[in-house]
Amino acid sequence: MVVDAVMEELFGRRYDRDGRVAASGRVLDGVIARLLRARFFRQKPPRTAGREEFGREYAGRFIQICHGASKPDVVATATALTARSIADAVARFVLPRFGVRRRDHEMIVSGGGAKNPTLIAMLRDEIAALGIELHFSDEFGIPAEAKEAVAFALLAHETWHRRPSNVPSATGAKRAAILGKISYA
Repeated sequence: MVVDAVMEELFGRRYDRDGRVAASGRVLDGVIARLLRARFFRQKPPRTAGREEFGREYAGRFIQICHGASKPDVVATATALTARSIADAVARFVLPRFGVRRRDHEMIVSGGGAKNPTLIAMLRDEIAALGIELHFSDEFGIPAEAKEAVAFALLAHETWHRRPSNVPSATGAKRAAILGKISYA
């Protein structure tokens, strides 16, 4: 989301096709270290990372923090922030829960970011140090582009079976709720 918002702001493009812009830039490690100290990244899951948190406003602040850097450097830094924040969250919140000593962990990637080779290379490098192997949802029969469709099918399944499917601690909802409505014509 941050990469897309930065691309829109700096280049007028919706995303970094094939990660080409990021690949041509240099990562500003000091900027990433500063941003990873933000409350959101330290907050224990569950949490949500929507446009309200990482949309255009965030991209504007992000670009300001990168002051003086070239446009490709800003995109490379946004891409690296994505990879490092994922790896950091896995190291801090996931691995301790499932045993840090095990070396047989796997991560499945899907969505638009799966089509960005620069992001994937950065993510693979970040999580390799944690003993995690990266896979794509395509390897398991779910096309990366189908992430939202699969999520909505899962939500519909839960609604059909009259089960709550929200996570109040992540969304701020007052209680668990059945989402959506089944209507018969």
